[in-house]
Amino acid sequence: TSPIPLLLARDVTADGTDRNALTRRTRGRSADLLRIRRVVYVSAAQWKGLYPGRQHLVRVCASLAADTRTGHDAALAHESAAVAYGLPLVGQAPERVTYVRPRAGGTARSSAVARVLVVTGHVQMARMGDTLLTSPAQTLVDLARLRSLASSLASMDHALRHGMVTKDDLYARLAAQPGVRGNVRARRAIGFADGRSESVGESLSRAVMIENHLPAPELQVEVFMEGGVLA
Repeated sequence: TSPIPLLLARDVTADGTDRNALTRRTRGRSADLLRIRRVVYVSAAQWKGLYPGRQHLVRVCASLAADTRTGHDAALAHESAAVAYGLPLVGQAPERVTYVRPRAGGTARSSAVARVLVVTGHVQMARMGDTLLTSPAQTLVDLARLRSLASSLASMDHALRHGMVTKDDLYARLAAQPGVRGNVRARRAIGFADGRSESVGESLSRAVMIENHLPAPELQVEVFMEGGVLA
């Protein structure tokens, strides 16, 4: 579900409203609409109030609502799958929606709003309603190959904490795709991931400690005061 309402041109013009009126509302200092893709608009003010991950989720929802022609076997992937699952991302999110499809599905395509990557080997898929996307484990490993340790830990810790995956699931994805660039980076992130981390802030703090070779903290330790009272 989009964090902010989507305004589809086809819905506006169904009652005879001039579509050019929508375009005019995206121009000038008084613009109150932002065009996310050719046929989808959102409130400019609401868009500005979203952080990057939520903005990317709006792009994903807009792409699905506009029925992007990616093919029936193309699945949301990378950051686009992550935001669909509600996984936290640290840092910037891409402007384009990312899909993957098996090599047999055709050639790669790219546009200003979406890119379709052709992949080899076994890619684990899942469904969320009618939407095809990479599985949680596949998504996390794909991201860990590319993004910072801080972002990878935030995403993995969240998924482990909420029972979306296990570490065995993540290691199994690596084993199913040997030789893929970034596997060493992803394996390191999996090793440090911990579902006991209760917030993105905790994950970020651990990433800083790890990258600066500081002792790893013990998470959720109970501290008792004098008299056996839990602090």
